[in-house]
Amino acid sequence: MIVRREAVGSAKVSGETEMKYSMSVAAVIAVVGMNFVLTSTADAQKFGRLRPVAQRPVVGRSINTGVTVLGGDYGTLTSPAVAPISRQLSTSQLHFIAPEELTVNWDVVVPGTFDSDAKIIPFRQNFPQGAIYRVKLSNVPARPDKVYYPTIEIAATMARSQAFLAHNSIPIEFTDNDFDQVDSGNFVTKVIYLPDPEFQGLAMAGVGTLVNTQLEPGSDPITEADRRGSILAIVRLGNKDLGTSAVR
Repeated sequence: MIVRREAVGSAKVSGETEMKYSMSVAAVIAVVGMNFVLTSTADAQKFGRLRPVAQRPVVGRSINTGVTVLGGDYGTLTSPAVAPISRQLSTSQLHFIAPEELTVNWDVVVPGTFDSDAKIIPFRQNFPQGAIYRVKLSNVPARPDKVYYPTIEIAATMARSQAFLAHNSIPIEFTDNDFDQVDSGNFVTKVIYLPDPEFQGLAMAGVGTLVNTQLEPGSDPITEADRRGSILAIVRLGNKDLGTSAVR
């Protein structure tokens, strides 16, 4: 009996030791895996080529819910803010079509410096989805001394817009009326959307555009575009001058 008890006791101790060892190995694997994900995500942020000013989804049925991130040092990401490493980042191609000869810049390395290569409209550029980008508009026709700093919010692909975005670009146009409204102190919100079949007759070139300054007072172009179809992008333009030096 004594020998049997010692054998049972030894087996018990061995089982406990094996369980503790298994738990320790599992914990190490979890920590290593977490560090790998965080490190890889940090690298993706560090070496991104387009720098959004925010990561957030548009509110409405057109856009997936995700994580909102404001400010900070971002790289090229998609929504949600931390994406699986193995999945290719989704992008939308923007086609800047007007006005011709206008110069466009955006941030690449240092936030607020608009240090990208200057692009002259018309041109095309791919932007990761689920983020807001600040661009600089200069050499504006008939306004040579004016500089504008709109933001462009790129919506994430949804089931209704997937086929369209896989084959088409999103047209981005700044009009004389847009600049006149801003110079008069108004804030312009322009929504580009893919209309549902019942609203196709209101669209030009396959997409529709709603501008707050052209709607009834109090109407929200984002809500209305979301009702009519799938939001592709939102352009917001005001008179804030980001080239003004800060007070010291």
